[in-house]
Amino acid sequence: MRAAGRALGEERSAGIPADLLCPLSRRVLVDPVVAADGYTYERKDAEAWLRTSQLSPVTKLPLSDTNLIPNRLLKQLLAKY
Repeated sequence: MRAAGRALGEERSAGIPADLLCPLSRRVLVDPVVAADGYTYERKDAEAWLRTSQLSPVTKLPLSDTNLIPNRLLKQLLAKY
């Protein structure tokens, strides 16, 4: 359910389950990826974070690697949402 005049990914947290929001931007995920910390982020936000930090945005602990893996299941669920 999108608000009139807003594209998916531009919505803020109002009425949207927290699991569908990027912990960095607090926007609805569009291209979800999983980082080494096990958390899911919006790809562009995670890439921007990793350009300046090697720490988890959520735990603030060092990441074992900087690979981002597509979260295909969540992407499918988002498409249905």
